[in-house]
Amino acid sequence: MKFVTLSCAHYSLLFILTYLTTTVGIAQIAFTKHTIDGNYDGAGSVYATYVDGDTLVDVICSGLVANSIAWWKNDGGNPINWAKHTITNDFQTACWIYATDIDGDNNTDVVGSAWTGDEIAWWKNEGGNPVQWSKQTVGANFDGPDGVYASDIDNDGDVDVLGAAMMGNQIALWYNDGQHPVTWTKRVIDGSFGWARSVYAEDVNGDSLIDILGAAYTANTIAVWYNNGDSTWTKQIVDNSFGGAHRVYACDVDKDNNIDVLGAAYLGDEIAWWRNDGGNPIQWTKQTIGENFDGAICVYTCDIDNDDDIDVLGAAEFSGKVALWLNKGGNPINWVKQTISDNFAGAWSVYAEDINKDGKSDILSGASGADDLVWWENEGILDVGDNLITPHNYKLEQNYPNPFNPETRIKYQIPIPGFVSLKVYDVLGNEISTLVNEEKSEGEFEVQFNATGLSSGIYFYQIQAENIIKTKKMMLIK
Repeated sequence: MKFVTLSCAHYSLLFILTYLTTTVGIAQIAFTKHTIDGNYDGAGSVYATYVDGDTLVDVICSGLVANSIAWWKNDGGNPINWAKHTITNDFQTACWIYATDIDGDNNTDVVGSAWTGDEIAWWKNEGGNPVQWSKQTVGANFDGPDGVYASDIDNDGDVDVLGAAMMGNQIALWYNDGQHPVTWTKRVIDGSFGWARSVYAEDVNGDSLIDILGAAYTANTIAVWYNNGDSTWTKQIVDNSFGGAHRVYACDVDKDNNIDVLGAAYLGDEIAWWRNDGGNPIQWTKQTIGENFDGAICVYTCDIDNDDDIDVLGAAEFSGKVALWLNKGGNPINWVKQTISDNFAGAWSVYAEDINKDGKSDILSGASGADDLVWWENEGILDVGDNLITPHNYKLEQNYPNPFNPETRIKYQIPIPGFVSLKVYDVLGNEISTLVNEEKSEGEFEVQFNATGLSSGIYFYQIQAENIIKTKKMMLIK
């Protein structure tokens, strides 16, 4: 049996739309899950940027168990194929990462923290194909570092590095002297910030000086240190009852030209923001965005639905959830939650970037428990009008590994019992293999495809169930 010619119209069948139950009149966003790497030990912190100088967005991730930092090259295909390249495989409990041009050579460098290695380091992007990396330690004997960030703190044109050390209860800054190689000068911003987990930098009070923000786990505290412009700092507590404060972030959430603060509370199971009400000192008004978010570990912001409002993303480690809260305006803001995934074991991080360059911000996350590095493609708003939508979860996931030789795994999901056909075809539409051809109960399933005896090249796999037809592409390389 031949399958339908793969025209542009047919490619629309590749969309795996995730629908959630919604109230009348509220639109949801459809997301398609794509696995970048399903076997990256302890996939943790994620970042998306241009690594190799082309116009395609690549992905960087830390491996807590792998003691590794790696990047995956985007090949620009549809679907995207990702080629893994290791930056380091000897960085003990690689925890958090950040990417920027540290040395001003227009190449994207990587900064990372090693939890059990007690180290903050950066890797210089030397260019080349593949990209070559050279490591330099920024700070050694930095006891149990978690968060790391980079910004030009002293406004000298050079990018400085910030770190949070949990076991050392420390927020620290390393000044970049701009030389080659860089010499780093450490300054402790706070040496008694109980179990410092996260650090961030932003001009919070609007004086054109970059301030420092931190989250402290046992102190249950979100704080800001204002930059006095003379290498001294003035500390202000934003909140000291934010249970197990784990991650801090800052942006102008309500677009009033004041920088607001966001946080994830690991013990409080909460994502929240504090509105900057101005004044000297600044007055802060807290609003909970998401509660009962079990083990809230990360928070990030982005305009996901392109409505010119700042939306909020969160990851929860205990419950394995990645969620989105859409900003619907109002005072206080009305937040509408949409769950992106509720079984992403050990969800560690969340980030947003237009990965496939289609004008919509996609969602990226690493799951330390599942060893998964995943991005969810933003397919745009589903206008549900006046109807109540219920779950409609026919899914056909991207095979893994891909490219493969000679075996690969294919996962699919059906929401109701029925007859399911899953077949493999070559590029001419010839049927190669029947993987499933039977009645199936509702649920998630996985099958193996063995391509022994087949030639290298592009193949397609297609599922048919009820009136649903979905097709995906895979690549065999021998």
